[in-house]
Amino acid sequence: MSKVTVRPTAGKIVIRPSDPDMMTPGGIILPDSTDLPGGLKGRVVSVGAGQIGPTGEEIPMEVKEGDEVIWMPGYGMSGLAVELDLDGETYLIIEESAVVAIKEGGE
Repeated sequence: MSKVTVRPTAGKIVIRPSDPDMMTPGGIILPDSTDLPGGLKGRVVSVGAGQIGPTGEEIPMEVKEGDEVIWMPGYGMSGLAVELDLDGETYLIIEESAVVAIKEGGE
């Protein structure tokens, strides 16, 4: 059997949370400690196509696969994350606009 992959739609990203154990069965994320107060961390595993702007121009995605990101619940178009369980791993699909920082440098 091949491994399941998910390709998000425009403007969305798939994230593997840094600590999926901090998520309740209902999908509520309980942050313990992060780099930003109240922020949630994870690694981007898949990126959708960019958005189409109001004049028809393509707006490219700012994050890329492999980025470690910090996002805030309540940010983005809907403010909601969609939880997925694939091959025993927990993933979230969120709007790219919910990301408030991309980690650069370090480990």
